[in-house]
Amino acid sequence: MKYFRRYIAITLSAFIALLAIWQGYKFYQSQAILKDIKKELLSDIVLGNPTAKNNVIVFFDYNCTYCQQFIKEVYPELQRGVFEKYDLKITLRLVCRSTDVKATAAYQTAICLYQAGGDYMKLHQLLMHEPAIIYSDYFTQIREDYIHSNELLAECILNKENEDVKRNIFQFQHLETRGTPTFIVGNNVIKGFKNKQVFESIVASEFN
Repeated sequence: MKYFRRYIAITLSAFIALLAIWQGYKFYQSQAILKDIKKELLSDIVLGNPTAKNNVIVFFDYNCTYCQQFIKEVYPELQRGVFEKYDLKITLRLVCRSTDVKATAAYQTAICLYQAGGDYMKLHQLLMHEPAIIYSDYFTQIREDYIHSNELLAECILNKENEDVKRNIFQFQHLETRGTPTFIVGNNVIKGFKNKQVFESIVASEFN
């Protein structure tokens, strides 16, 4: 009995040690992922002052009701002093289900428009008003019109194999979170919709 108890104690100690090592590895891995995600990308869509010191990254899907709610309800409130107070900008990284070919192509088009200095906001407003339009023939024609309007824009839309959106999806999947919006505020991963008061308190605790 004495030896059995000793065996149990040793086994338990070994298990606790292994668990601590695994948790340490997961923490290190999560910090490495966050460090990579926080690097600015050419494909980032910036809301607010692009030169602002502090950046909040939002993994954003136009087909997501709560993403829509954040932009329609919370973002306008943030523009009324919060951006300036915390020298803040918000960066959209567009994501969708990896199997959603139509959304992937549409979001790549949006990113290309932003990169090219094109009329991104017009497309943004359309997708905010009617996100399901990306599955229509009408949107296919809109995309074709963009392609034929500008050679550089066409090259971005057609020849990049949607790599910007796929990179965003890859980063989002490595966060091991579910659902959008997901926010990166400093070293914190904030999941789900937050109202203005909660969002500002999170920003204040990180950037004050």
